This record gives sequence, C-alpha cells and structure tokens, in this order.
Amino acid sequence: MHTSCAVFFLLAATALQVEIAVTLKCNGLEDLCELQIDQVTYPGSHNAGSGFDGVLKYWSGGACASCWYRNHGKTFSEQLAFGIRYFDIDTCYGTKEALNCHCPDPREGQNCCYSGSIEDGLTDIDGWLNVNPYEVVIIHFNRDSPTADREEIAKSLEATLWKLWAPTSTGSLAMNTYYKTHDEWPTLEKAITDNQRIFIFMDGGLIQYLGSSYDWVVNSNGNIASSWDTVAVSSSCSDITTNAKVKCGNSRASFMSLQAFGSYGLCIWDMATLCSKWLGEAQEACYQKRKPYKKTVNFLLVDWLDYFSGEQSVVNKAKFMNQKNIKEYLGKDIFFPELQGCSYHPGWFYNYCWKYCPENGWCWIDKYCGRDANICKQESYPCYSDC
Repeated sequence: MHTSCAVFFLLAATALQVEIAVTLKCNGLEDLCELQIDQVTYPGSHNAGSGFDGVLKYWSGGACASCWYRNHGKTFSEQLAFGIRYFDIDTCYGTKEALNCHCPDPREGQNCCYSGSIEDGLTDIDGWLNVNPYEVVIIHFNRDSPTADREEIAKSLEATLWKLWAPTSTGSLAMNTYYKTHDEWPTLEKAITDNQRIFIFMDGGLIQYLGSSYDWVVNSNGNIASSWDTVAVSSSCSDITTNAKVKCGNSRASFMSLQAFGSYGLCIWDMATLCSKWLGEAQEACYQKRKPYKKTVNFLLVDWLDYFSGEQSVVNKAKFMNQKNIKEYLGKDIFFPELQGCSYHPGWFYNYCWKYCPENGWCWIDKYCGRDANICKQESYPCYSDC
C-alpha cells in the first residue's frame, strides 16, 4: 500500500515537472525561452531613473523643471509591471553613493539634476523580480556620467550590485556570468533556470575602475550599438527613422539600441507623444538593416512610457519584433490574439475583425465576426500597406 502511494506521488510529481517545463514562459512568451538574449527585443526605458521617485533636484536643493529633466513618472517596479525589461541608466555621485541623474553635459557634471539613489532603484527592481521568477532584465549603466566622479560611481555601483545580486551558488537571484565564462550569450531559459536573470552592462568609462577580474558585468562599448543622434522635435520625430537607417546599417554589434526619443524642442513628454508615432517605422527600418547579418533590434528605448500607450505601446512594438525574431531564429510562426478583435465597421455596416499592425496601426480584416470577438482570435491575418 505504501509502495503504491509512493509510486503514485512520484509519478504525479514527475508529471508536474513535465507540465511546468512545457508551459514555461520567458518574459511572457514560451518561444522566447529558446532564444539567446541577443536574439530578443526588449521594451526599454531611456534614462530610467530620472524621476522614478518624484521631481528631480539641483545640487543646491532646488527643484528641476520636469519639462526638461524628467524622463519618467513611474517607479522601477511600475515600469517592470508596464512591460519594460531594459533599463538605460544615467549616473552621478552624491555625498556618499551613486545616484540616478540627468545632466545636460554629463561629462562635465554641470547643472546636473539628481533623483534617488541607485541602490533604492535597484532594490525596487529586486523586489519585483523575486515575485516574478520567469522574467529576465537587462540593466545598462551608460556613458552619461560626470568624468570626474566615475571612479566613485563605479565603486558604488559594484558595492550595491554585489549586495543585492552576488553571483554565488546559493540559487538566489543573481547577476548573470554566462557570457564571460562561455564567450556566448545564454538562452532566456538558461538564465531563468540558473536564476541568474539580471544582465549588467557598463560603459568603459566606468568599468575601467573595477579592476581586471570580473565576470558579472559586460563592457557595453562594442557590444551595444546605438541609433542615437541629436533629434530636434517640433511637429515631427521622423529623424529617429533617418538615424535608424544610418546607424543600424553601420553596426555589427551584438545588441542594437533604437533611440525613439527627441533631444530638444519641446517638453520631454510632448516629444514622447510625437516620437511614439514613428517607433514602428523606425524599428522596421533598423531591423531590415540588421537582418542580413542575422541580428535584430534589441532595445526599443523611450521616454514617458504612458505616452507610448495603446496602439503605440512600446511593449506592443516589442511583441511584433519578437514575432519576427522567433520566425528568423526558430522558424516558427506565432501571433498575438490579444492584438486582434471585433468591432463595428461604419462603411460595411456590420461587425468585422481588426488587427493591430506594427507599422501602419489598426487594419480592418474582411472577416465578419458578428458579436463573437473570439472568431477574430483564431488565426493570424495579414497587415495591409494601406491601413
């Protein structure tokens, strides 16, 4: 009797493990588990810590004008809940630790505005990741840091990162060390299985102060290319597409960051509203330049996430790019039923299916759906160029 029970529970446990393995989703999609991290597209947050804990301040203590300095209105955990999986972070140094900053001339450190500490922001990320065990996040401490403070910034970053995510053998959430030990990028599934779900990149101007022995951080110089160039915004943000065509075609770096934000001309949130309308076109232009080299667009970098909501959501744009990635690298066709539905078509006088398309927005589909939206979610429909 006891032997039979033991066998039963063993079989049940084995079946459960098989079920978990079959249904594992990495960053929300089962098929992403098979891709290496450099084969995936991540919704990204530009200057992610600029405003994560409220209004930024000058060193004098006065409040900075949010119109020009603040890039976001969400905490790091709220950005993660929104769907962001790549954080681009500007840094400076306070009286005793590294801070999130936004500086007009970051190299000189003049007129900097600072937000909360790096440790507070990363602790917020840590809390969210510990209750979402199938999510992988990339953090990039970029070149925008005051030159004179870089050594102190680097040492502070190192201390905080090791305090939170030391890559030990305990099985707790940790920074990923696979690339440095294998000279290739792991799959998302491997990162999740090992619970090394945090990838750290750091600009060479900071990393030079970490010494020569480290496997938990990767030099972003040469590994992350950017489409950035100065973009003046008044009534259009088409320059982000122009920049993408040039910069994406010139780089063979493992990762490509598509900069979908303006530099000056309007308030940052107003530029975000305009630039959101060009994101789909810019990412497609960049992808076509990278595709011949078996590379993709990895980071879609935006300001003020809420201004990229609805049909222009950076999360939806990344979904469509990952649809291409899965097809390119795995040979699989997938679609997103949540981006198809049923609505009244005023010209056809009945309810018809529609689909959200990455470049052209909402497309009507010549399929009658009556009152059953599920009819429109059973298969993928083509996107038409005249939407």
